[in-house]
Amino acid sequence: MLQLKAQCKVPAGSVCPSKIVMKGLFALDIDNEIWQDTGLEDSLDGTMMDPPLWLCNNLVRSGICARLELDQCIEEEGRIKHECRALQSWYSEEWNITCSAYDNTGMFHYFNAL
Repeated sequence: MLQLKAQCKVPAGSVCPSKIVMKGLFALDIDNEIWQDTGLEDSLDGTMMDPPLWLCNNLVRSGICARLELDQCIEEEGRIKHECRALQSWYSEEWNITCSAYDNTGMFHYFNAL
């Protein structure tokens, strides 16, 4: 990017972002320079553009958070349904074993004779 800027092959007033240091790239914090959107507001013809809505509109930002939470809820619902099926399968097996043991003990005939 710096080379293109030096050759005047970028829009006027363009700002190159800071160089990304690979060390620690996957351990970013909220204040890391990689999150800076420097130069994104410039159009190709050099006029200023409005910043993206996710950056400047609180409703859009809260909508993004709500959508992420909804996605997490949908994922969790799938895990819970899987656990529910596993629990039902386990309980059905335990019930069948208990009924089979009960039938094989002769207790059914004993209680019916009373």
